[in-house]
Amino acid sequence: MTERVLGRLVRGVIHGSEYSQRVSLRSLLAWLLGASPAQIPPPSPAWATFPLPDGEPLLVWSAGRFEPPLSDLIRRAKYGRSWHSALTLSRVCAKTSGSWIWSHHPILIPIPSDPRRLPTRGFHLPLLIAQALSTQRECPLRRRGLTKPRSSEVQAGRSRGDRLRALSGLFEASASLSGKCVLLVDDVFTTGATLSAARQALNAVGAQVLGAVVAARVATPRETRTGPAKIDRCRPRPKPQSKLSW
Repeated sequence: MTERVLGRLVRGVIHGSEYSQRVSLRSLLAWLLGASPAQIPPPSPAWATFPLPDGEPLLVWSAGRFEPPLSDLIRRAKYGRSWHSALTLSRVCAKTSGSWIWSHHPILIPIPSDPRRLPTRGFHLPLLIAQALSTQRECPLRRRGLTKPRSSEVQAGRSRGDRLRALSGLFEASASLSGKCVLLVDDVFTTGATLSAARQALNAVGAQVLGAVVAARVATPRETRTGPAKIDRCRPRPKPQSKLSW
């Protein structure tokens, strides 16, 4: 693929209409993964509410389910140090559909990386996604709004309970976020334990977590058994009556 054609596809993903974004994204993913565009299913981004391990639901946007080709793209970005894959994912996530959340101009908070693993990956995918969102949605970004003072074991393959126990109390939030509305940003939503621990830390300093944006989400047990579940797309809601500082 020539640089001119590649540039046209990238511009289509960022600036095109909804239809052209889908066409351009399929072609771009096909090029990155070495497949035919016909083999790449169209993305199905949506806002949906999911229960977290702490018992409280959270509104989450994802570009699609964690399955090929999206899962392959994420693995290349995280473990293969593929800058092209990471850039594509960040631009896809920047095109989130409309939601009442954006009217509040929330502060974007990327889930921090484990300090031991960041040097081997070369870049931090949630931060790249948050930077693209910040530019597209004109929302402030706090790259160190959450910190991870100590390392944790790799969470891939662990159960929800094991993840929750391992991540409980792992994050620390900046006290300057007190009274602010924030939006979490991560790469993959699996059991919700990471987002739950992050929300716990932010709530402790008085911040209000409106939701999260992720590149992909793992299918729920119900979806695995019966196919994609019906989800409620977010409709515009009245501005919450709160004394929080927007």
